[in-house]
Amino acid sequence: MDMHARCGSVDDSYALFKRMDVKSIASWNAMVLGLAPHRNGRKAPDLFKNMSSKGMQPDKITFIGVLSTRSHSGLVSEAYGYVDSMHWSNIIHDMEHHSRMIDVLGSQI
Repeated sequence: MDMHARCGSVDDSYALFKRMDVKSIASWNAMVLGLAPHRNGRKAPDLFKNMSSKGMQPDKITFIGVLSTRSHSGLVSEAYGYVDSMHWSNIIHDMEHHSRMIDVLGSQI
């Protein structure tokens, strides 16, 4: 999955992801991160919500991925919403999260 996404074959990556019977946090993260650089900003939040609805708790890597998609889409208010939800998920912001927020804010220039 990760290899397909990194090579730009996001559709193939997503097809593999959907065929998986059991999805770990690593597979969810690979898919969210795989969507970010390929301008699939609309799919990542849906995937994030789907992940949460299936009882999978996002981790700090998941938030890095979803913030990256907000950067590529220029959606500042949504990015702030994800940062707020990190607080409710007891995830401490680190340098990578702050860097993603700077990218989001910079996309508005």
